[in-house]
Amino acid sequence: MRAAYYGQVSYADWLLGELLDALERTGRDKDTAVFVGSDHGDYAGDYGLVEKWHGGLESCLTHVPLIGRVPGVAGGHVAQDMVELFDIMPSFLSLAGARSGGTQFGRLLLPQIHGQAGDPNRAAFTEAGINTYEPQAFDTPSGGLYRMKSQLAAQEPALVSRAASVRTQRHTYIHRPQGQSELYDRIADPGETRNLIGSTAVAKDQAALQQRLLNWYVNTRGVPQDTRNSQDVPNFTAPQAPKPEAPDRILDL
Repeated sequence: MRAAYYGQVSYADWLLGELLDALERTGRDKDTAVFVGSDHGDYAGDYGLVEKWHGGLESCLTHVPLIGRVPGVAGGHVAQDMVELFDIMPSFLSLAGARSGGTQFGRLLLPQIHGQAGDPNRAAFTEAGINTYEPQAFDTPSGGLYRMKSQLAAQEPALVSRAASVRTQRHTYIHRPQGQSELYDRIADPGETRNLIGSTAVAKDQAALQQRLLNWYVNTRGVPQDTRNSQDVPNFTAPQAPKPEAPDRILDL
């Protein structure tokens, strides 16, 4: 299974090389920035599983490739610090000299592209899962390869319920409101097989990660748009104070 997975990765890598070669042949490499990422990873036999799962937040699903090529910048730099996929948008906007019409929480990738260090204390956040109050998001049970997967999600919705994670350089904390929360020390346990949630040895780490996840939700939720909706209540304009009467008008009276 892993051989097939790695074969697909090699094929995608070859396709990226073909794209970059074509840019060079046509001279577009001098004015074209390319970023390549993935929306998610896959289980390739990890934990005895294959493909992905709605509520899965293990590193094999969330730690995905991100490659950037920007004109005039030397290649070969590998950034070890945390970045997130939504960093791509502000990076493109900056390269284009444009701005977003809304609030952005992503950060520029350009410092790392230029070989500089990123924020060593940054964390990455991920959301996953669906709940029973959103039945439209569940897979329609059907036949074929996904029959058992879709049936299991429908029969045991807690297995795919909503969850969120915060990942630092060392730890991964996964909050599951249904009570299956997880905490892993990826340095001591890179395969994320020993759940440390509730362990007194990591109680301070767990509390800090929980607070960090809560702070992220509070700071990034419900941000209003930069501009009002044209169908919304119009902006309030204070009435102007009456102007003093002109002297000639007073004389007329």
